[in-house]
Amino acid sequence: MHYYYPENEWLIEHCLVCGSVNHIFLTPEAHAWECWACFNRWWIDDLSKDVIIITYNVDEDEADDMLGNAHHYINFAHGHSEIN
Repeated sequence: MHYYYPENEWLIEHCLVCGSVNHIFLTPEAHAWECWACFNRWWIDDLSKDVIIITYNVDEDEADDMLGNAHHYINFAHGHSEIN
């Protein structure tokens, strides 16, 4: 979990579904990231999920549904196969 991340930094995560390495350029607006290979979506951290739950007055399951359906309230960072 990454409760703090500096602006304009890269995060490196492995997709739990396909195993690909994702290089994710973080911005302060990002709540979640999307895998470059299989397009599965993941929360950046628990705080990002809590922001959606509190801001839009939804429960945890509904927030996860919003994530899975790429709801327009959630700002996604997109994974890349390598750092450019």
